[in-house]
Amino acid sequence: MQTIFDFYIYAIDSLLSLFSYDYRIYISNKIIFSYLRLFGFISGRKTETVSAPDFIKSSDRDIKISFIRGVLMFDGYVNKTNGYIELYSKSRSLIKDICEMLKEIGIEADYINAVPDKLGRHRFIIRKQEKLEKCLIFFEPNTE
Repeated sequence: MQTIFDFYIYAIDSLLSLFSYDYRIYISNKIIFSYLRLFGFISGRKTETVSAPDFIKSSDRDIKISFIRGVLMFDGYVNKTNGYIELYSKSRSLIKDICEMLKEIGIEADYINAVPDKLGRHRFIIRKQEKLEKCLIFFEPNTE
């Protein structure tokens, strides 16, 4: 049975999550939770453990390009000063998977950090002009 205290804790946690960069889903129904686990959804934080799904890694070139486009759209950026494409992630596996898919497409990252930065982030940078031109496939027209 929920008490008024539980409600306040939930409300405060919900308000605090508005100011963070992560999203949470709370599922209290055990049947729905069990059903989601059948499809590989696990509970807890995924920030450090997220990776590209196996079916994406084994897909054709167009699917990989679409996946990389989505990751770059939400987690990557183009440096306004020099035009370099950069991706930061706390997940080493995601960076590694993206770099492997890029290599399969014919684009190799110019820099991949060996050790996470002081914020615990891994990253890669694409900075050579000929590679940047190949990367235009990841951007919608007039957004590059």
